[in-house]
Amino acid sequence: MERRRAFLCVASLALISRIPFLFVNRGLLYDEALYLSIGRNLSQNISDYTMNLNYMTYRPPLLPYLISLIFRLHLSEAGARLISPLFSCATILLTYHYTEKHFSQRAALLASLILITSPLFLTYSLRILAHEPFAFFYTLSVFLFYEGLREKRKLYAAGAVAGLAYLTRYVGVMFFCFIFFYFLFLNLRTVRRIFLLPLRNIHLVGCLFSFIVVIAPWSCFNYVIYHDPFKYAKVASDVIRLDLTTTFSAFIASTLGEVTPWILIFLCIGIYGFLRERNIFMLAWISGSLAVFLTVTHKESRYLADFFPLIAITAAAGFEILDPMLKGKMFLALFIALSCVSFAVGMADVYEKKDIGEPLMYVGNFISAHTPQDFPIIANEESQTYYYTGRKIYPFPNTREEFETLRQERKVIFMVVNSYRKPDYFEEIVGGWEEIFVRGSYTVYRRRDHGRTLCLF
Repeated sequence: MERRRAFLCVASLALISRIPFLFVNRGLLYDEALYLSIGRNLSQNISDYTMNLNYMTYRPPLLPYLISLIFRLHLSEAGARLISPLFSCATILLTYHYTEKHFSQRAALLASLILITSPLFLTYSLRILAHEPFAFFYTLSVFLFYEGLREKRKLYAAGAVAGLAYLTRYVGVMFFCFIFFYFLFLNLRTVRRIFLLPLRNIHLVGCLFSFIVVIAPWSCFNYVIYHDPFKYAKVASDVIRLDLTTTFSAFIASTLGEVTPWILIFLCIGIYGFLRERNIFMLAWISGSLAVFLTVTHKESRYLADFFPLIAITAAAGFEILDPMLKGKMFLALFIALSCVSFAVGMADVYEKKDIGEPLMYVGNFISAHTPQDFPIIANEESQTYYYTGRKIYPFPNTREEFETLRQERKVIFMVVNSYRKPDYFEEIVGGWEEIFVRGSYTVYRRRDHGRTLCLF
């Protein structure tokens, strides 16, 4: 009964900490609008994996197809906003369950509390992004694999769930990094033995087979579109190279506030504890995650949401190490107080950032309501403008000559200009355009030589 009450308490806190924020009116980030656009198109045509008429297979399919199902049920964007909070709550409960099972109930409660109150995990629990679904599937696959070493049938489930994680975010390949490090730490004698050991176990081969079966439909889809079953991986690799390179030290410096320093302290102590105890499972999980994370050239703080269950469990283990050395109840009270402060910081961050993307929502709605449906638009914010207007969007070309050529060939008479990202030649062309709508830093312009008959306002 006590265990059930604790589980229900964690579930209640998880829901209470997420659901109220769904009623906060806010705009969309670039990636959110992109996923919503793909999902909306898929709801009308199951093979239309496009945004702005461009195939987007470098984006994993699980979240867009889930969004398309919601659009088919006529729940639209409001329903899509439920995906991340629900997966976040499921991840918290999943972390509680397995931490209690393999560590202790107190460690499970502490890990859950960290997940519930962490500003970073809270922020991305409310965005229509793939991080929360990925955290759920990847955490589940790791624990299923660990338990599958004793209960062999779970290895097949681990492979299938790892496949779902991969189809949510391609960094899901770190599941195999985790397996590699697990066998590496299990037997340090020879590298050769590391590779041969899994092959001697038919169930481990079955784990790999389950993974392949789950991702096979996506490869088949790419073969139909591109005649290359692995085109999505190649495109994703090319896109990653276009992003800005971020050093690990610069990334850590920029995310200290979002992770909160006190969690990092417990995290380091927890890693020390795992090393001292030779906890192969946790060390392999940490090493596999770090190996993949360090190889990604472009890093953002939101990527840590993928690993937050691991961070929370390790930090809780660090607390368990320090607790006997200090006065237990006072230290626990301090831990809870720090968690409450973290949650308050997270709430403030959510409300502070709710206006990001909101001006574009009003701009897009204005264009959608007051301009002809078949007219293309020039704008830099491609995904948001496309999602709100449903029109073909062209980015601003590099030169004025290219701009004029695009305008004449595509018969563009509307453009959206961000005052912080004006093209270098803007002052040279603005004389031929007139302002028709302004919101925040965004202005909608219309060609003067087309008169006023094309706008219905």
